[in-house]
Amino acid sequence: MTGISQQHGKCIVVVDPRATDYLPLIAVARSRSLSFCFFSCGADALALRWCRAGQAQLWMINICLPDMTGLELCGLLQPRLARTPALLIADRYDPQDELSVLGTGTLHYVCKPLKASWLNNLLQADDACRESSSMTRPAATANGHDLSISAASLHEPLPSKEKE
Repeated sequence: MTGISQQHGKCIVVVDPRATDYLPLIAVARSRSLSFCFFSCGADALALRWCRAGQAQLWMINICLPDMTGLELCGLLQPRLARTPALLIADRYDPQDELSVLGTGTLHYVCKPLKASWLNNLLQADDACRESSSMTRPAATANGHDLSISAASLHEPLPSKEKE
């Protein structure tokens, strides 16, 4: 199972013109010897030549990029994403975006602001899954990756809407 690990040279690839939105996550990644690799647009991420199989442990792609949509970029990155979990990140919740992303069956939808506690929980769950995978078969999930941490834990809860 491809997961987020603590091996040397592993990174989280972020494609988002607003890199500062990820500052709360950097300390968690550093504590696990992971680095972030930031790209501000899809074309820059596509030009990524150094990313060998297994080096990128997680892709975090904004839905709205300056040169293409996050879904379009995911389509172009499909060979790389087949081995690595991918999250499509929205600056704010949009039900149409969520349906589009979840309709792919292989991507996960997340809204900003992102929480450091979520990344830490995801890393811990991945560590536990890797440790137990030698004894038991991991549960099947989208794209073969266990991202069982609730998407709701990735962002602040949305204000409840009153029924009209």
